[in-house]
Amino acid sequence: MQRIIISEWRVGDWTVQANVRNIFNARYFPTASLTRTTPGEPRTFMISLDRRF
Repeated sequence: MQRIIISEWRVGDWTVQANVRNIFNARYFPTASLTRTTPGEPRTFMISLDRRF
């Protein structure tokens, strides 16, 4: 599933970003074989704070 950037703010050297993965909370299986199936991650919200210097 793709990560979607909802919002990003930049103030000086700082960046704050809000993201979401699997925005529609779809059920999916990124890897599968004859003997094993791995479910994908559920809807996930993230906030990051970054400083560049």
